[in-house]
Amino acid sequence: MKHTGIRLGVVLIVGAACAVQAATRIWQGSVDAAWANSANWEGGVRPGPDDVAELSAAAGAVVLSENVTVGEVHYAPVPGEVTNVLTVLSDTEAPASRKVILTTAGMRRVRVGAGAELWMEADIAPDGEMTKEGYGTLVVRRELKTVGRCYVEQGRLVNEGAIDATDTHLHVGTVEPDTGGPAEFVMRDGATYASYNSGLHADLLWGGNRLLEAGTGSRAVVTHEGGLLDMTTALTQGIFLNGYAIGGHAEYNLSGGEVNLSNKTMYVSFRVTGVVNQSAGVLRAATMNLSADARGLGTYHLTGGELWLGGGVSRGGGVGSALNLGGGAILRPFNAGYTINADTTPRLTDGLVRFCSEGSGFTNTIGSLAGAGGLVKEGADTLILAGASFAGPLLVSNGTVSATGTLNGLNAVTVVGGLLDLAPGVFAKLSALMVTGGVFRLNTNSAVVVTGNDPWARVAGEGALELDDGARLVCLDVSEQGTVALTGGTATVFRARIGGLELDAGLYRAADLEALSGTGALSVELQRPGRLLADGFSRDDAAPTYDSLGRTESGAADWAEYMPFQRIGDIAAVVGGELHLGNGSSDPALALAAASWPNGLFTTRLRFVRSGISGATVKNTCGFMLRATPGLRTNTGADFLGAVHVQMTAAGGLFLRENFDSNKYFKNPFTGADYLTYGAAGSLPVTVNGLPFDADGDGRLGDNEPFMFQALLSGNRLQVLVNGEPVMAHNGFAAVSASPENTPGFWKNRASNGNVEAHDACYDDFAVVTLPYVIRHVGRFDPNIAAAAPRENWILGGNTNLVPVSPVTETVGGETIDAWRVDDISTSTLAYYTTTLLDREIEGANTNGWRLTARLRVTGENDALDGSVGVQISTDSYTYSLSYGSDAAGNARVRVNGEPIIHTVAGGSVYHTYELVYDPVSGTTSLSCDGAQLQAGIAKGGGAYKRVLWGANQSSSTGCAHYALVQFSVLWPDPPEPPEPPPPPPPKGTVLLLL
Repeated sequence: MKHTGIRLGVVLIVGAACAVQAATRIWQGSVDAAWANSANWEGGVRPGPDDVAELSAAAGAVVLSENVTVGEVHYAPVPGEVTNVLTVLSDTEAPASRKVILTTAGMRRVRVGAGAELWMEADIAPDGEMTKEGYGTLVVRRELKTVGRCYVEQGRLVNEGAIDATDTHLHVGTVEPDTGGPAEFVMRDGATYASYNSGLHADLLWGGNRLLEAGTGSRAVVTHEGGLLDMTTALTQGIFLNGYAIGGHAEYNLSGGEVNLSNKTMYVSFRVTGVVNQSAGVLRAATMNLSADARGLGTYHLTGGELWLGGGVSRGGGVGSALNLGGGAILRPFNAGYTINADTTPRLTDGLVRFCSEGSGFTNTIGSLAGAGGLVKEGADTLILAGASFAGPLLVSNGTVSATGTLNGLNAVTVVGGLLDLAPGVFAKLSALMVTGGVFRLNTNSAVVVTGNDPWARVAGEGALELDDGARLVCLDVSEQGTVALTGGTATVFRARIGGLELDAGLYRAADLEALSGTGALSVELQRPGRLLADGFSRDDAAPTYDSLGRTESGAADWAEYMPFQRIGDIAAVVGGELHLGNGSSDPALALAAASWPNGLFTTRLRFVRSGISGATVKNTCGFMLRATPGLRTNTGADFLGAVHVQMTAAGGLFLRENFDSNKYFKNPFTGADYLTYGAAGSLPVTVNGLPFDADGDGRLGDNEPFMFQALLSGNRLQVLVNGEPVMAHNGFAAVSASPENTPGFWKNRASNGNVEAHDACYDDFAVVTLPYVIRHVGRFDPNIAAAAPRENWILGGNTNLVPVSPVTETVGGETIDAWRVDDISTSTLAYYTTTLLDREIEGANTNGWRLTARLRVTGENDALDGSVGVQISTDSYTYSLSYGSDAAGNARVRVNGEPIIHTVAGGSVYHTYELVYDPVSGTTSLSCDGAQLQAGIAKGGGAYKRVLWGANQSSSTGCAHYALVQFSVLWPDPPEPPEPPPPPPPKGTVLLLL
């Protein structure tokens, strides 16, 4: 025991001696720049193992002529006293550089003060964990090889040389509390950061300090300006772990160079908010996890450079994590390709993102895409768009884009090469489609609608369109060397132009047209503007099968029934000369015509049939679908994009909706009450416009109270009429249909689950005609769309306090007339009604001609011919203004555009009907009154206001008129009678004997 005690005493003495020897050795540089010269160190003693080499007083460079071993290196010059940049310089070149070996029982530290830079032109070789401290910058210009962990907790560690990360974890992140900026690791041109042993772990953790999960609020930045970070030779699989420290924030900014994780998983975040901003450079990752932990939030912003993916990309546990792709960025596949899971939904933020490859052996799948940016497909590989659609342009120049999900983002699609493949049953809603090279293929039962002012799908140049059985297009234009391959069965287009010639209705095969090829047939359903679509439902059908009501009478429309939201089947039938929609339940039901109509006047005779118990409120609304997509399946709310519903309840209420959930109007126009609630007896009119409505006066539209239900849709203006009388108007609809060729239909909706009384709907005498007018005022109805109960679509301008307006009913010349009074009693104020004409309305008017009709009475005598009483039509290039006045006898006076020609109409102060008609051939108008022509060849006036206007415009005199009618109409040509469609093709497999 005594001997052992002696040995312990010796050990303790030695240990104490070692502790005493550890000291701070201060550089003075008294003689030269040599580290090895003891005279340069305070007291003549150089730093040894475990000592702190204090270099703050050094200037310029300290030169190593041998390897040195110290515990720590400190460089924190006093600002202004010496230079703030110091180089520790090896006297030999790499790879035989001198080394600064860090060895100590504690943390091997390199501390650089704020504002200072320590350039290591020698190797750094810690024999254990190393820490970068201080808010200054440590620049590695030769090699840094650590063992275990390297912590960057303050300031910057800049790599301009080589970091050997074998068996190393580089932790970049502050340790809180820390008042400085985030810790930063920088990669510069020519630098490398790599692991060289697949049997040892290596990692880069930014936003993860030495406390790991126990650390909180750690902050870090990696600035990758150039060089190569290659971790492919390392045992660690999750090579980027962005932050164990809960509540921290870390950024990786890649603006040059390369990150190679081609056999690893990249974690954008772990428990922190992690952001990768890639504006240039290359990053390769086998797989990517945006947020490995539910406490993390990872975001990858790719705005430039190349992102190579060789496997799966997932959102991970952090809800809200995101992958954002900006214009100028490139995505490339390797391995077998990549799959971006549906939970990730990359967002195309702006510009065109290039999806490229260097070969054809890749299949890449994106679950869903979002955003307003666009996509360019390059390379010979396959890109599958499997989910929801984005909204930007889609350009296919090579390879294959296969749309197996939805493509309904109103994309502008251009195919110049490769293949755009629409999977079976997929419906695409596009804003434009141009195929000038390559192939656009519609597989079985897929459909394309091109929206906007130009509804044509165009095939030109050397482009090709492939149509499989059941494929549907609205408008198809084939020009130049464009071709259409019919791969089998029958494809349908509603309008078709081949080589500039619009095809008549019929069935076309390859033998009929040079542009067609293949074994299938193309069915063209003629849809010329102005064609009457009518159906009296005079044929009773047998037990119908779901999805096929069929033709109901000669010359009328084909009809199909659909199951909204997959409710029930067989909900429509023609019974007793009526289309009966519903099977006694309150579930939605839909019947669509196999024909189209962009805008027009929709008319039907409607009656409600109560099914089940009676109650004070109702469940169902029943009426029209004015705008709907051809082939609408109505399985989800998104299917109703652009659809316009005009429906009434048995309580007399109206329900107007655009899309699926945009409710425009939902109340009772007759009572002002809720649209689902019955009013008291007498609350509804017994007649409307002289025709029966609530005939028994009980406040309910019963089973035997049919009425004419009408809706007029022109651009964004919608007007609802009952028995020809306007009862409601709304201007809040899309000015351009989501589908310029629409399938009109009937729609029974379940407005509420909680209400009691359910109804079916019965329809008869259905018709659609081209707009009889673009806009109209009639009778004593307030023209103002902003009225409490709007019935007309005009917008009021001016001051009706100084220019009074009101309804009037008067008997003049033996005739009782309803009108609207505009009394300009002011010499400086106006009050007028106007509407803005859409560009396509102006185009139709200029092409086909137009008629402006006004029936009015000037009430006073000696009214001046000025703006106090007038009607005006103005397009995008000219204006016609009618000014009215009267003479001393009350006879009406009228002139056009302020011309000197003034027409006096005898008969005193009575109503006259004036018509101004535009001839598109001569480019002039003619004026008539009560059917007699007053003037012809009237030239256009100046002004381009795009409007129709009537009432009291600005004038210096007074005037009053009663307006019984103001109507603007486009003179659509008389259409040909619709031909009978060809018989349906025989079922597949039928043998035809050709004699």
